[in-house]
Amino acid sequence: MDKSLAPIIFVWIGEFLPDWFYKSMSFASQNNINRKIILIVNYPHKSLNSTPTIGKNFEICNLNIQKLLAIKPSKLLYNNDFWLNTSLRFWYLREFSKLRKLTHFFHAELDNAIFPLGDLDKRLNAIGRGLFVPRDSPERAVASLIYCNRTECLDELIGIYKAHAHPKHDMEALGNFAIKFPEVFFSLPTESFQYNSTIWDLLNPMITKGIFDAASIGQYVLGVDPIWKYKTSWNGFINENCKIEWNQVNIMSDGKRFFLKYNRNFNGYNFPLYNLHVHSKDWQAFESALQNGPFMKRLQKGKISIVSGRAYFLFSPLFFFFVYSRKTIKKLLMKFNDK
Repeated sequence: MDKSLAPIIFVWIGEFLPDWFYKSMSFASQNNINRKIILIVNYPHKSLNSTPTIGKNFEICNLNIQKLLAIKPSKLLYNNDFWLNTSLRFWYLREFSKLRKLTHFFHAELDNAIFPLGDLDKRLNAIGRGLFVPRDSPERAVASLIYCNRTECLDELIGIYKAHAHPKHDMEALGNFAIKFPEVFFSLPTESFQYNSTIWDLLNPMITKGIFDAASIGQYVLGVDPIWKYKTSWNGFINENCKIEWNQVNIMSDGKRFFLKYNRNFNGYNFPLYNLHVHSKDWQAFESALQNGPFMKRLQKGKISIVSGRAYFLFSPLFFFFVYSRKTIKKLLMKFNDK
């Protein structure tokens, strides 16, 4: 491993790791064998002891700082564990960077496929010092894959949560940071960079030599998180912040990574993706798409497909009725027992 290269840090806050975490970690590790891949957890997960070896460049760090927090984030955020934890990761990144005396690092969300980063950190270091984040609207930015080479930014970002008008979630906090600290915030180019560059300053993908997926690309290719497990998931989803016409952009794979080719401008240059946000959490579908499977070929022709839950297409109303009825009966029985 090259110690001069920035590590890629993932954070998982919660008692149970998702069953797909191994594929996410392995993919990042295999694509970046010269970088340290670190997973920060706040529980001693037993499942980590039974998983196959991910790679020599992979490290697990158990770090629980809940008791060390000067404030209670639950008072600053809406009462939702998911959004609470996505924001708490900034506290964990700050403490970990102090613990390891890091001066620069990448951070990726666990549901992101990380492709080879190459010399991206050196390229970004030449641009400036601060926080580099994919921004997909004037009000928000998404920490799907970010780069930090100024750790003081984490203190400033956490400070935003202490303000009276606190952010609702991590994306809004990053959006507020971009507005409050423009001198140290750098917008990484997403698929909509041409449109977005008319609204705010962002890095040219010819300089970064690639594009970053906030959420839109992964949602278009693999669909969105169905949340309810008895639901059919389709691809072709158009994120409200996606400002391109997909019939004017070709998304393709060479079996190892995805590329975007804009039919207008750039002389047919294929922009490689540095990450793909697997919002649907369907890593089997991701692997199929990467190998140009059937639904990927259909998508390239502008046709959408069922990505997962095909069996639920006809039977999901029945499943929904069963689950809803079960919950309703359980509530009625609890009320009856309380009387």
